[in-house]
Amino acid sequence: PGSLGDSILSKVENFVDVKSIKLSGSLNEGDYSTIQNRLSQLREIDMTNVTMVTLPNKFFYQRSLLEIVRLPAQLTTIGEYAFYKCSAIKDIEFPTTLTTIHRYGFSECNNLRKVILPEGLNSIGDYAFHSCGNNQYIKLPSTLKTISPYAFCYNSNLRTIDFSEGLTHINNDAFKECKKLDNLKFP
Repeated sequence: PGSLGDSILSKVENFVDVKSIKLSGSLNEGDYSTIQNRLSQLREIDMTNVTMVTLPNKFFYQRSLLEIVRLPAQLTTIGEYAFYKCSAIKDIEFPTTLTTIHRYGFSECNNLRKVILPEGLNSIGDYAFHSCGNNQYIKLPSTLKTISPYAFCYNSNLRTIDFSEGLTHINNDAFKECKKLDNLKFP
């Protein structure tokens, strides 16, 4: 922890030269700052082997070049605005340990094509996948009982949603302006 910046600079001259990175072990606040503020040209990050249970709020906030993200294998929580306006991300695989996605977690990820949420997820915050314009498919886990307000609104190309048997409540405007939605099967 705390050595990420020095480790990177031992291999490249400038932080902006880093396009892809694979991390492992533990990270501290200094490492978070390096990822958030210095690796501005990052296109791919593999955090599978990072010891992390919570992805901090605004961790990849407005990272429009970020295309490929491999989340920590032990991750349970994705913070508010964590991937807000990460417009280059097309697909993301969620770890099986994930239980919570906070509000605006993936809002305005315009190129996200599908959202397959893992069993064990029990909370999706308001606007979590708001305005994901190219999202065509959503699969919800049986552990999700409630869909929050505006969770998937303005997914203008959304066509199919797989609801699971555990779902009991869909809040207001959860799928507002999903005009191409043509395949629904409720539990």
